[in-house]
Amino acid sequence: MIEKDVENDVYPVRDIRLILKACQADDPLRPGDPRLHDFSSLRGGDGVVELADTLEQEVSDNKYHHCIMCGHRGTGKSTELLKLKKWADDQGFFTVWNEVDVHFGLAELQFSDLYLLTAESVTRAMSGENMSVPNKDLKSIVEWFSEIVDERKNQTKLDHDIKAGGKAGLTLFFSKLFAEYSASVVAGSEYTSTVRSKFKQSPNDLMELTNKLLLDAGEILIKNGRHKGLLVLFDNLDRYPSETIKTLLFTGSTLVRKLACHAIFTMPVELRCSPDQTWWDDYDANVMIPMLAIRDQSEAWNDTIGETRFNENAVDEMSRALAKRIDIDKLFEKTEDAKLIVKLSGGCMRDLLHLVDTSRQKSRKSLKDTPKKLTSDGVRKAIEEYRLQQTEGLQECDYIRLVALARRDPNSDVIDDHAMRLMNRRRILRYRSESTSWIDIHPILLEDRRFQRDFANASRLVSE
Repeated sequence: MIEKDVENDVYPVRDIRLILKACQADDPLRPGDPRLHDFSSLRGGDGVVELADTLEQEVSDNKYHHCIMCGHRGTGKSTELLKLKKWADDQGFFTVWNEVDVHFGLAELQFSDLYLLTAESVTRAMSGENMSVPNKDLKSIVEWFSEIVDERKNQTKLDHDIKAGGKAGLTLFFSKLFAEYSASVVAGSEYTSTVRSKFKQSPNDLMELTNKLLLDAGEILIKNGRHKGLLVLFDNLDRYPSETIKTLLFTGSTLVRKLACHAIFTMPVELRCSPDQTWWDDYDANVMIPMLAIRDQSEAWNDTIGETRFNENAVDEMSRALAKRIDIDKLFEKTEDAKLIVKLSGGCMRDLLHLVDTSRQKSRKSLKDTPKKLTSDGVRKAIEEYRLQQTEGLQECDYIRLVALARRDPNSDVIDDHAMRLMNRRRILRYRSESTSWIDIHPILLEDRRFQRDFANASRLVSE
């Protein structure tokens, strides 16, 4: 029987059947969640504080702060954005958080998608707070959108919904229309290509209609005590291919930056590192949410994880964060296994949670077996499985580069296209201290047989 207090979200959990609930890697933590942990000391700073400071800066009339947040997937960007949302709302902003991929999948994005998402999500969010955007603005963009998607039935349905529900009916119709369009984007239908070509023929119409709605919405927000105006957070853009986001946020920055509200966009970490990017010219602030530095930059790799030196204070810090989710003493057969998978996570909380949950699965040996703890054998099998996932698809040139980076060979830490590709899959991780940043291999690779062989051969050649 599952403990009653845990059913009411009391953490850390003490029942193995609640590990998945406590360690959902894809669930961002909201302010007030008992599982939250302050990692700023391991990150070399607090990106949310930097963004907050920028948002507090005064701007000229009709000017807005547009900022970038980047980092590996799994560093906690969504949790940090929700932390920023809480702060911003408390300061007088009206903040709308959008998980872009929830609406568009991982299909190729265009600037028009962000404008439509902004208009629809702001309309819906304000309606949920009993603050409606002006009816004339909403009707204008809905009629334009309805005409663009070219469905004759839309006008009749629109008139019916307005009569049935007034402004609420119009808001609902807009949401339905947007949902149909975004679903077609995910499906990759020819219909989407046709609609998008129409957007490209009249980009100014969408921008003007959206911005008119946002400007008038801002006036309503001020009257309702939200004197800092509108802030829209575009989360999960870092999950898209780098080229897609490069085109969207940099090549097309003049279009995106015309959005008439404060906005923060996430982006893939490799774009931050790309030598040909000039994000500092295009955006007001760009903050990095790096991996948690559980090793010092100067420390060498040895043959095994056990022989390699880690920053024990950092490992203990991550262990304390894990202990807020699960009772380590009660749920691990050997508590030292918890410290082992912390080290093998490379400072990535997502990877740590993944290793914990996979250890749960591997600890069960049969349908009749109901383990009470994460067994050492289950932990070992989880490590092996994750190592296999991380090494699948690696080519000879990848191993050469990874070994060179682990050995600290000259120029091995240059952020070129090869390094960015390996960074995209977290084979290479980016860290930061207060004074510098650096890249290193993911620790899970160290005891891969092919890596160990090449690492030993490279070391032997140097010694000879």
